[in-house]
Amino acid sequence: MSDKVDQSEAERRLLLVGAWEKVSKSKCDEIYPDQLEFSDRGLYFGKEGPGSQYHPVLDAGRYVVIDASHLKMSTSNDAEVTYEMSLSKDALTLTDKDGCEFKYRRLKQ
Repeated sequence: MSDKVDQSEAERRLLLVGAWEKVSKSKCDEIYPDQLEFSDRGLYFGKEGPGSQYHPVLDAGRYVVIDASHLKMSTSNDAEVTYEMSLSKDALTLTDKDGCEFKYRRLKQ
């Protein structure tokens, strides 16, 4: 029997809750939001830049923290996309199916 404690999806979700700002600047990550905000109710909101209300692809939708290294998000066309995820207290890195890595830092509240 293992002593390892598996976190529930709700516990994993709480680690992601808050506002995040994209810090990576590569050609492949241009299609991803400049800002992401995750709520504790499993909803997210993406913004294209300062002053914008939405992002054309990751505008608003549901998200599920599948496990410690995978995040599933619904897109503006209702597709559900799974990203590889690396998360620490103030750093979030997502990688899409094509290997594009995009990084965010947590905004102070």
